[in-house]
Amino acid sequence: MTPMIRKLFITGLLLLTVASSPLAQSNISFPEDFTIPENKIPGNFIPEPLNDEARQAGVTKNPGIVKNPAFIGELYDNVDIAAIEALHIAMYVPKDDPDFELGIYTIAYRSPEDLKSEMEKMSMYAGSRYLFTGRYMVRVWGDSGSFEQQVNYLADYLKQKLSLREFFPPANEENNMETTEVSTE
Repeated sequence: MTPMIRKLFITGLLLLTVASSPLAQSNISFPEDFTIPENKIPGNFIPEPLNDEARQAGVTKNPGIVKNPAFIGELYDNVDIAAIEALHIAMYVPKDDPDFELGIYTIAYRSPEDLKSEMEKMSMYAGSRYLFTGRYMVRVWGDSGSFEQQVNYLADYLKQKLSLREFFPPANEENNMETTEVSTE
């Protein structure tokens, strides 16, 4: 192989590698890319119908964007509401027992730096998984310990679809969980 062809070959490989990397694929469309298609909602679950309590909290659609600062302020301790651009929620309930919820909170921060700063404040809640990329944090959670399979299914689906990384915040002391080291890499 001549030096010129070799350079072209190596340049082509580098361009292909960069173009297929998660950083190059950061053209995430919020909230559309975080919305679960109907055929991916776990069996026996349906989108939760809105009730008066949800409407009073500023939820106007499920799934949908929530702009109510009071609702956003309850996401985790000491949340910096100014660091958050938008919150997208999706809530699901079992068809036969609407008293328990399965949900996805997707937080769009104003910048990756804001996300990183806010990650330091978060704590792990039982029955939750935390995923992130760029300036987006996803928390998939379930009310009941029996929803672990559905939480994992939705988290794994989003993780694969959007090349998300998993985040393990320290345990929330109220949930008596073992502390897990914070990892943002």
